[in-house]
Amino acid sequence: MASVISESLRTKRPLGEAAIPWDEFDAMRAENLARWPTGAAVDLDEAVEFHLGLARHKRLAEVLRRAKAERRCLTQPRGGFGTLRLQKALMQTLDRDGLADIVPTTTDSYTRNEHFAQAERGSEESESAGRSLLNGFPIVNYGVVACRELVEAIDKPAIMLTGTAMPKLVGEIGYAAGYSGFLGSGIAYTTSYTKEYSIEDGIRNYQYLDRLAALYSTRGVLLHRRQPGFLTGTNIPPCIAIAIAVLDCLLAAAQGVRQYGLELAQTLHLVQDAAAISVCEEMAQEYLAKRGYTDVETPITSLHWMGAWPHDEAQAAALVAYGGTVAAVGGAVSVTTKSTHEALGIPTPQANAEGLRMTRMAIYRHATCASTAFPNTSERRR
Repeated sequence: MASVISESLRTKRPLGEAAIPWDEFDAMRAENLARWPTGAAVDLDEAVEFHLGLARHKRLAEVLRRAKAERRCLTQPRGGFGTLRLQKALMQTLDRDGLADIVPTTTDSYTRNEHFAQAERGSEESESAGRSLLNGFPIVNYGVVACRELVEAIDKPAIMLTGTAMPKLVGEIGYAAGYSGFLGSGIAYTTSYTKEYSIEDGIRNYQYLDRLAALYSTRGVLLHRRQPGFLTGTNIPPCIAIAIAVLDCLLAAAQGVRQYGLELAQTLHLVQDAAAISVCEEMAQEYLAKRGYTDVETPITSLHWMGAWPHDEAQAAALVAYGGTVAAVGGAVSVTTKSTHEALGIPTPQANAEGLRMTRMAIYRHATCASTAFPNTSERRR
């Protein structure tokens, strides 16, 4: 089974922002799903029925919409392990002990590069070793049924965190399994994660994913799509991050996406980060309106510091709490958290949950102080 995108899957017409015609998209889906055996289990009608049967508090688009209306900042970590058992335990720990508002599944590096055979071996070796030998969960290899077990094991909405320029098969299987959110975009992820893959191909691949989200919406299922920021591991000026976010957003809107979150990595400058959160949504809505898209929601997510972290646990804890404060002060709808293990490697489930609780406390303290200083809601908004 081929583990890379075939030439025939790449759209031959000139790259542009026009929506992929539905008949052409149907043919693209058929070929895409045939690339790995688990793709055969994707049934759009059954998947739509499952999504519509989810409790509202497990539908990410609705949860984010409500949080924005109530001016709350939700917490979401990263996290992925190489076997179903370990991933399930992680997600339950993040849900129950970390009190996460959104629970993630981060894919492994083999899956991100569509090396599914290697991901299969890595998962099997992880099973034998009793510990994860992969840096994430191989969604494609486990398939719809197993991934749905993860969605059903938690009481929060689930989101796919993929770090890939090649999201088509991961997105099909994850959405069919009941994940209601997908993080990634054609410009940001292609430029951040690979030097050998063209931005043009990355954009095409995410146009497919965005058209897939739009297909679900025609069936009454609003799925959340999210732009991942510009994750280079260096300090990126907000103006550059905002420009890329707006471009990715416009591409998604053209395919029919109606809720597209925008992420901004923190620069550790409180005023600059708070202003960037506000400006990013203003700029996105301004340019969406210019293109005639007046019904696209653009909730903002703030990411904990993406650069080098201190090895000292106390210093790292301060950085975690500060990240929550930045997100709350800026008015972000959600914050993507890290832990005191960030400098050491992949955090344990317990450390990941601890980072969530630290962040939540920082958000809570900001909200408490704001309500005390400005008891009138309209005053707090000025």
